Amino acid sequence: MNKPHEYYIRRCLELAGMGNPHPNPYVGAVVVHGNGEIIAEGYHNMAGGEHAEAQALRKFKVNIQHSKLYINLEPCCYIGRVHPCTDAIISSGIKTVIVAMKDPNPRVNGKGIEILRRSGIKVTVGVLQKEARLLNEQFVTFHAKHRPFIALKLATTLDGKIATRAGDSKWITSLKMRAHTRLLRARHQAILIGVNTVLKDDPHLGARSFGKRDQMRIILDSKLRSPLKAKALRDKNVIIATTSRATLKKIKSLEKQGIFVWVCASDRRGFVHLPKFMERMRDHGIISCFVEGGGRVASSFLSEGLVDKIYWAIAPKILGDEKAVSAISGRGILTMRSAMRLKNARYTQIDDDILCEGYTR
Repeated sequence: MNKPHEYYIRRCLELAGMGNPHPNPYVGAVVVHGNGEIIAEGYHNMAGGEHAEAQALRKFKVNIQHSKLYINLEPCCYIGRVHPCTDAIISSGIKTVIVAMKDPNPRVNGKGIEILRRSGIKVTVGVLQKEARLLNEQFVTFHAKHRPFIALKLATTLDGKIATRAGDSKWITSLKMRAHTRLLRARHQAILIGVNTVLKDDPHLGARSFGKRDQMRIILDSKLRSPLKAKALRDKNVIIATTSRATLKKIKSLEKQGIFVWVCASDRRGFVHLPKFMERMRDHGIISCFVEGGGRVASSFLSEGLVDKIYWAIAPKILGDEKAVSAISGRGILTMRSAMRLKNARYTQIDDDILCEGYTR
């Protein structure tokens, strides 16, 4: 029995979420027979791999006369690392396509839909568009605002501390919360920390046991103090953003290891100038970044108005020490009315911890 369009688009969204396609968007596709049965599925697993539509169309072998193709994002119409999905759809003989949303990439942005329509294919657009945009919020932000989508993650005690006065921060949250955080990392193209985190914690910053590839690691290090043997520098999948305060000798040592070193403009304090750095990330094709730095890094991104989404993990612990390290620093505001308030906030309990997530705008 045929079901509403929304039913099949939801399945597309589920499939899309199985991939790790950065910097490409999350895309899922289903082919539905005239009797309403799903007869083929596909999703875009990784950049350079087969696209969802082509994968689904390759799988089904039945009469397509009355079949429909559902996809959560407009099909591509240009030659990249794979052939255009519009070509695969047209050559398949499919005559009805239902799309959740247009592709914001200016190379597509309605062109794929128009090509299908000119080929005699009936195209419906806008089914579960809000949900589709949410799934690809990073991709949408990158093309709409011409900068990476920035998610900030913090973990604090009930009194807002990220470390004791002695600098001890292991561990604030539970093992389950930390595992969930690694899953969140895997949903972003890059992960960013500051040099102080490298020096104090020597983090690995990998997805580890979840079967996901490691994200690009970015370190803000204005004087290149990161040790050459730091865990975060274990391979070439890392960028260090520094300033003219770094020595040429250290730059050459890191580059000899195959590490990208970006010498960036500095702000009035001598740190990496974040707005200019964001432009560098954009030009490098980084569409999203998961910021896990300490209080200084978090405060800098917030004060520059560069954060799109916040993940704030709160553990049921109290340090009760005004000299313990606070999550956010800076001059702050004078009235409660001026405080930043997260939009569309939601809360999830993970073990004994609470994860609050919401948007800054």
